[in-house]
Amino acid sequence: MIDSSVGLARRDAGTRRGLTLVEVIVVVGVAALGMVAAGPALQVARQQAREVTCEAVLLGLGTNLALYAADNEDYFPSVNTSGVALRAKQYALSVDPNALNNSTLPVQSWDWMSPLAAYDSSVTLEDNRAARWYTLWTTYRCPEKAPRSTVYAGGGVPDVSDFVAYRWPACSYLMPACFSLWGTSVEADLGVYELTPVPVPVMHVRTNWEVSNTSFFSRLDQVGPADRKIFVADGTRYLPDGDAPLDHDISPYPLLFGAFATQGAWWGATNAYHPGVGTDTYGNGPVTTVSGDSDGNNLRLSYRHQCANPRGTRGPRLVPDGE
Repeated sequence: MIDSSVGLARRDAGTRRGLTLVEVIVVVGVAALGMVAAGPALQVARQQAREVTCEAVLLGLGTNLALYAADNEDYFPSVNTSGVALRAKQYALSVDPNALNNSTLPVQSWDWMSPLAAYDSSVTLEDNRAARWYTLWTTYRCPEKAPRSTVYAGGGVPDVSDFVAYRWPACSYLMPACFSLWGTSVEADLGVYELTPVPVPVMHVRTNWEVSNTSFFSRLDQVGPADRKIFVADGTRYLPDGDAPLDHDISPYPLLFGAFATQGAWWGATNAYHPGVGTDTYGNGPVTTVSGDSDGNNLRLSYRHQCANPRGTRGPRLVPDGE
C-alpha cells in the first residue's frame, strides 16, 4: 500500500516559497526600529553600570584609607607621611639605579594609592616602578575615564624607558594638595634618619596661596568634619597646550604636587578643576588668574558624574549648598 501522505508532504514542500525582498526589508526595518528605540535605554543602563563601578572603587579606597589610618596613628598617606619613604631614596639613586624598584615604595612622593593598595588583597604591586604605576592606574580607574595620557619626563627621571612601553590611561582620582602639605609654621625637617643620613624637609603650603594651614598635619583628626571633606575627587592633572593628549609627570619627586594630587576647585589657578577666567569659583568669587593651559577646559574631564549645582543648572558642583 502506498502512503499518499508522503506525496502530499513533498508537494507541500515544493510549493513553499522564501521571503521576498520586500518582506526582508520590512523585517530588517522593524528590527532596526526596535534597536533605535532600545538605544537610549541601553545607554542609560551602561552609564548606570559605570557609575556603580566607580562608586565601588571609591568605597574600596575609603575602606582602605580607614585601615591605613588605624595602623598609622590617624595619619593618612601623603607626601609628608608615606611619601617620605620614596623621597628619602633620592639620595640612594646616586649609588643604586634600581633604588626605586621596590614593591613597598610609592611610585611618586605624591602617590597615595600604593599605601592603600597594600590593604587590597586583589592587588599585587610589582617591583618595577612603571609596572606598579600602571597597575595602580588601571586598578583604581573609573570606567568613565576614557582619555589616554602620555608620559611627561622632565630632567632627572632615571627609569623613563620603563614607562614608554605602556599605553597609559589618564588618572581617575586626585587628592587635594593641601591635604598633603603641612602648615607653614612647621619649620623642622622630617626626622627620618632610619631611612637616610640626611633628613627629608617638610613640604609646606606656600604663603601666597589662598589657604593657610598654619598648624596642619596629615592626620584625620586635623581635617575637620569628615562629611565636609573630599579625600579624592574625579579628575586628571592638566590639559596641555592646544588640546594635545593629556600627559602625566613621572618624576619620582615633583615639587608642589604631582600626578596623584592637585589643587581644589576653590583655587582659580588650578590646572585640573578651575572653571576658567570670567566664571565663579569657591565662594562665588570671580576667577581672575589661570595657570598653565587648561583655563577651565579640564572640567569636561573632571566631575564625570554630574549633579545639579547650587544655581540649579547641570554641571560640576564646585561648592556645596550653603557654603
